[in-house]
Amino acid sequence: MAWASLQRLSTSARLALCLGVAGLTGGCVDLPKGLGPAPVDPTSAVAQDVLAASKAKGPFPTFRQIPAVPTDVRPVTAWRASVLAMTAEKAALDRNIAATPIDQTDPELWAKRVRAQSGLDAVGPAPGASSAADAEAFAKALRERATPPPPPK
Repeated sequence: MAWASLQRLSTSARLALCLGVAGLTGGCVDLPKGLGPAPVDPTSAVAQDVLAASKAKGPFPTFRQIPAVPTDVRPVTAWRASVLAMTAEKAALDRNIAATPIDQTDPELWAKRVRAQSGLDAVGPAPGASSAADAEAFAKALRERATPPPPPK
């Protein structure tokens, strides 16, 4: 009959009961080798101090010593809003990247398309440079001006 009443318990009550039984029987088990306190080397110069320190009772903290909850931390809702905003920005950036395909196989073709879209091909030569000969003469004059002066004597 006792087992019939256990079946009526909720899942959380069964779990609590199992954990309680496990906790009570766990005290009867020895710790596996290597999980207990490490042995002290008796030939060590500080062996006696280590043994005395391990047996001495030290101060134990009280509940009053627990620090207060910090007030300068963002609430969870602010973190959530920040994460959602960054996720939306990432999605917008991904859409923009997808909308701007770059033809990496032929850079000249890509440059041609960009020039055609921008209208830069329709622009004529700069004012005052009506021919290639004029441009070359201007470049030659600049090169002559750029020659360094003679060294001092």
